[in-house]
Amino acid sequence: MDDIRQEFEACADLLNAIGDRQRQHIITKMLDESVSGSRVVEIAKLTNLSRPAASRHMQILRKAGIVTARKDGTRIRYYLNPDPEELHRLEILVQRVQEIMKTRVFEPEGEALDD
Repeated sequence: MDDIRQEFEACADLLNAIGDRQRQHIITKMLDESVSGSRVVEIAKLTNLSRPAASRHMQILRKAGIVTARKDGTRIRYYLNPDPEELHRLEILVQRVQEIMKTRVFEPEGEALDD
């Protein structure tokens, strides 16, 4: 189980980045929009976020390897450019979790809860 813990740790930034609804919204907007690169102010308008909030979300997405940033004069443009290594690491983690879940029977304790 130490291996799976290490794999979760290795994917922590990516899981954190894609686990947030605002960042999911940013990613889907960037996928929907046919733009070659977006500035924070444009991302803020597209997502109805404040400029500081959009900037913070872009920093997190960048750290996680989901977007890249390029300077365009004095401006910074963000591009969706997922790091293939990070995505592969996540794919392996999901496969490992699926394998573990298939080989073990998880018996719930106590009474079942109705939704």
